[in-house]
Amino acid sequence: MSTQPQTSIDDHVVTLNPIVGMSLEDLARAGVDLLQAGILQPMVAGEHLLRFNRELVKVLFGTSAEEAPARDRRFADDGYRNNAVHSRLMQSWLALGKSVNEWVDSMGFEGNELERAHFITALATDALAPSNFLLGNPAALRKARESRGASLLAGMKNLVDDMRNNHGMPRQVDKSAFTVGENIASTAGSVIHRSEILELIQYQPRTATQHAQPVLIVPPQINKYYIYDLSPDKSMVGYLLDQGFQVFMVSWRNPTREHRSWGLDDYVVALNEAIDVSREVSKAAAVNVVGACAGGITLATTMAYLAGLKELDKIASMSLMVNVLEPAVEDSVIGLFARNKAIEEERKKYARAGVLDDADTARVFNWMRPNNLIWNYLA
Repeated sequence: MSTQPQTSIDDHVVTLNPIVGMSLEDLARAGVDLLQAGILQPMVAGEHLLRFNRELVKVLFGTSAEEAPARDRRFADDGYRNNAVHSRLMQSWLALGKSVNEWVDSMGFEGNELERAHFITALATDALAPSNFLLGNPAALRKARESRGASLLAGMKNLVDDMRNNHGMPRQVDKSAFTVGENIASTAGSVIHRSEILELIQYQPRTATQHAQPVLIVPPQINKYYIYDLSPDKSMVGYLLDQGFQVFMVSWRNPTREHRSWGLDDYVVALNEAIDVSREVSKAAAVNVVGACAGGITLATTMAYLAGLKELDKIASMSLMVNVLEPAVEDSVIGLFARNKAIEEERKKYARAGVLDDADTARVFNWMRPNNLIWNYLA
């Protein structure tokens, strides 16, 4: 194993990481740039403000044509169409979002600059959606009335719990409802190989005969292996077993600060060992490998390693899922903010910490889709 933190290969892995390089400072800077551009073009802002006010008058008198898209679940409740107050709240907010978008488009921004501006304004306008507030959410008000206030008390308890135990972010699921081995990760199997970095699981066959070449699944390091075995009816592992495949699964060790010296080369060596064990146990000359996200990056790097050793004949096929091996700035929203300075700061931060904190990871992914992963759980 490596004894010193990697300085070359891992630098590229940090760049591949979709959550490294985005900071609050960059978000704030983008917001300041937008405000400064607006101040320098007051006539443009005034024109759009005037249009917005005209639309508000239409909303007030019930003549506005603003309507939420059918796919927008925030306004699925009939109260936004049948109640005059909630209907006007929704239309006012829709008019605001439309006006802000048109304002940004008219500011002269281009390319990534324009995308950054739209992302910043979307964060702000989405936060102001009436569905995020009790008085603006007809479904929440109805629930409070029907429960005689019990739903409000439950909500306050959830808020306190989130502040204390979830870094202020709303919980998306009740973790206490799941028990590994019972109603999640319940497919029968056993650990057949263990190293410092991973465990290798072999699942029990479900068919009288199996295909000669097994399947080895390599999950991402930031997820549990059982994302491929959630429940009996939502299990990739179960499906493959039913099709007559021998299935092996990598379960990565959850690293701590003491494992900070682990580099990509260590993961590659450990994965190569797992490939060899899978071949030996299944008595197959080659295995089918499947990788996803960061696990796919590790797997692709392992393939390059095997090519250098002239041992690619170990692999029958490789499949990659949700995997980008050569990311570009425009591939994701986060890439728009991944400037060199921010990336360097993140490298230093995680060099000190030794690990990438799960709260930081969750927070960034949540803010990429705030309507579904944050505001959806507020009211």
